[in-house]
Amino acid sequence: MPIDFEIVDKIFCTQKYLLPPFDWKTVPASNTKEQRQCFETRIKLEGTIPRGVWFRITIFPGSLIRSVFQLECDIPNSRTHVPLYRLELDPLTAHTNKLYGDDEVNGVFIDAGVTHEHIFYDSLKPGNILRKPNRCDEQARIVKDPPSDFAHALSYVAVKIELQNADQIPHPNAQGLLF
Repeated sequence: MPIDFEIVDKIFCTQKYLLPPFDWKTVPASNTKEQRQCFETRIKLEGTIPRGVWFRITIFPGSLIRSVFQLECDIPNSRTHVPLYRLELDPLTAHTNKLYGDDEVNGVFIDAGVTHEHIFYDSLKPGNILRKPNRCDEQARIVKDPPSDFAHALSYVAVKIELQNADQIPHPNAQGLLF
């Protein structure tokens, strides 16, 4: 079942508050032996706690900044997460946009290591219909002046997605070259 544009637009545009607990967890990657630091919390919107709206951060070892910040929601009657916004700092792999959308994003290739962001608005069909029910992140845009560290990235994302209490997220645990 596709999710309505009005719902995801409201989630994206409304002021958001993170709900405790504010804990980092160590999570092994499924395809390697590396340990990632992950932060995950639910979000409150307009005084309510809608089911399935999450904010997640993943910090990768072996890099000074490699991380992913993501706002997502569940598809109704499903456990599938739809990413509404994602910032990828120093990504390990390249990204290729699909052949649709504005000229700024249509078919753009983004090299590995180039910070970019995915915003669900770039993956809409005409009439504000989500192109795929579980993929709102096919298109990405290069961030012109990318954040240089975790604190600046968190601030950048907080402004972008209207996150009001991002300052309550504790700094991630030390991981190799992260600090």
